[in-house]
This record gives sequence, C-alpha cells and structure tokens, in this order.
Amino acid sequence: MAIVRAATCAEIAANILIRTELSRERSLEPAFVNSLLHWANGLQGKLSRIILPLFKGTPDHKRLQMLLKSVSTLNDTRNAIAHSGQFAGHATARKLLTLAHAVCMELASPYVSGLTLKSP
Repeated sequence: MAIVRAATCAEIAANILIRTELSRERSLEPAFVNSLLHWANGLQGKLSRIILPLFKGTPDHKRLQMLLKSVSTLNDTRNAIAHSGQFAGHATARKLLTLAHAVCMELASPYVSGLTLKSP
C-alpha cells in the first residue's frame, strides 16, 4: 500500500503543477483544466500529455523530461499492485518511495512555497 500511496502523492504533485500553470499562470478556466486532468488519466499521462508539452521549448523541459523513467517505473509498479494484486518486497518499496519522493518534490516544490516531505 505504501507504493500505491506514494504514487498517488506523485500524481497529486502533478495536479498541483498543472492546475497552477494552467489556471493561475495562463488564466484558463478551472472547468477546462479539470477536463484535461481527467483526460490525461494518471501520473504518466499527466506528465507525457500535459506537463511535457506545456514546457516544450523552455529551460524546464529537459528537467521534467528526465522524470519519464522514474514516473514509468512508479506507475507500472503501482498498477501491478492496484490492478493485478501483486506485492513488492521491502527493498523495492523503499526504492519506489524514494523515487516518488523525488518526483513529488520536483513537480510540486516550485509551486508550493516551503514544501517539505519527510524522506522515506
């Protein structure tokens, strides 16, 4: 369950980034932003379908693109647990919690002043 919760935290961090960028910074209607979040479906979809295209051509794009592998690993493991009933051992869980922590901080810290998350 820790992996599922950590992946959920990472998806919430992606939501924070998307909502802030689109609603506050670009003045898009909240209903439209909500529809994009629903359409993107999941952490991996939000990163590849919204965040990366949003930042294409900016200095942040490369930094965010480097999250693709971590997000894919986290997402695949989360889905295996949530949808297939698989389990992960302690070492795998520890690794994924660390990965999720890094993703959360990378996505949300520019938008949440003073954000701190306890390291796993």
